[in-house]
Amino acid sequence: MVCLLRSIRKKISVKIGKKASKKVPVKYLITASQVAEDISITNVSLEHEEVTVTSDEETLGKVNHVAAVLPSNVTISGNYSGAASLQAMDANGNVLPSVVTPFETTMKVTTKNDTFRIRQAPNRAQVRIHLVNKCKI
Repeated sequence: MVCLLRSIRKKISVKIGKKASKKVPVKYLITASQVAEDISITNVSLEHEEVTVTSDEETLGKVNHVAAVLPSNVTISGNYSGAASLQAMDANGNVLPSVVTPFETTMKVTTKNDTFRIRQAPNRAQVRIHLVNKCKI
């Protein structure tokens, strides 16, 4: 069998640097669009508070933190527990090329519902009866 491949020349850039690793703190990343309208997040806990990032020395120097990223298909509408991928980030929130070990962590999100339940007000007859019984006229 003969396969003919059509070659399109593209420019490829390769960066070569000395391999290095360091421990980096983990912060969670949940976007506002991932939280339901009437929900407030009260607590987020992560399985890993610190992870190892490996990259070249120059890139590693730019790493500010590792983000535990809630999957884009998840909407927080109540308490949540699930896997979150880990990505090395610079101070501006840009993802940096690196290997993060472990590559994911468990994120537990505790929420509360912000809707208020209004008790039904008693009707006038109930109020009148209550007042008459209290006053004992």
